[in-house]
Amino acid sequence: MLYKKYSAEELQEQLDANKSLIAETVEASADITVRDLNDEEKQALRDGTLSPDEIVEMLTGDPQDGASIMDAAANADQNAPEDQPAPPEEQSEPPADKAEKPDEKTEYQKAVSEVVAKVYVLRERYAIELENLQEQAEAEYKTISAGSGKKELAAFAEKYISAAGSLEKQCDGEMDVCVAELQKIIGENGGEADIIDVVIETYVKEKSLKKAWYISQLEKKGLI
Repeated sequence: MLYKKYSAEELQEQLDANKSLIAETVEASADITVRDLNDEEKQALRDGTLSPDEIVEMLTGDPQDGASIMDAAANADQNAPEDQPAPPEEQSEPPADKAEKPDEKTEYQKAVSEVVAKVYVLRERYAIELENLQEQAEAEYKTISAGSGKKELAAFAEKYISAAGSLEKQCDGEMDVCVAELQKIIGENGGEADIIDVVIETYVKEKSLKKAWYISQLEKKGLI
């Protein structure tokens, strides 16, 4: 098992490396214009200030000096340039054969980027749910540890291991939907299929590392 093979620090290093792999792949792809969640957005997802769909919309929007769309919206009025007529040379329409292709490409980029953003949000939601599960286990353990025998503690551990398994199954189902969406969009547009393999590979690895990290924390505290 990973949590027995690696220390918590080594697991974190592998998680960071895994995260970098998907970030580098996304950055290198001409088909994708999306970013990962920043700390502010992670907190908004955690406390319910913003829904997963709202976060996805923000991740696929145009960044403004690295600020989140929450900050950008607040500053939009004062940052917007004054309305001015365009110079004559900028008002001419491009030739028809060059005007349509960029628009089609943009729509394709938006579609792929939206699915990748869903993957980012799904990964973060999974991490949040695992963290919540860990906190629930710790809180419950404090109430039952005194006077409980091995049988009761074993049932307690099995309860949370089962809950983590159910969470994993739910997350896997949502990831399958994202992968199917990517396959359909990329297949129909002749896009770069490598991103699909990277999304699957990094998700599977990150899921295993996350589980191992949280189990190692529970074991460290004597909860399992």
